[in-house]
Amino acid sequence: MPRRKKLLPVFRSSWQSLSPAALLSLAICLPAAAQTAPAADDARAADRTAVRGTVENFVKSFAARDAKALAALWTSDGEFQNVQGVTVQGREALEKAFALAFARTSELK
Repeated sequence: MPRRKKLLPVFRSSWQSLSPAALLSLAICLPAAAQTAPAADDARAADRTAVRGTVENFVKSFAARDAKALAALWTSDGEFQNVQGVTVQGREALEKAFALAFARTSELK
């Protein structure tokens, strides 16, 4: 059996547990859950559309293994923290961490 590559500590728990099916479920369920009132009279319709677009962009960027596009979904000083408490802060650092994780881990798809 081939030896499995180690993930960056920041991605070890959180990214390994996300499968394409889980990401797709998020992309489908979040927008559906967000629609609780008719869009024509809903003052938050634009917010829901923005959230839906962001989730779709996340799924597409992750599937394409596009570290730059993924990092662009955070603000310039945005932060990612995994379940173990390891934090990556800033878009540039996030891009580097995503790129490294994708380069080291072929199963992250």
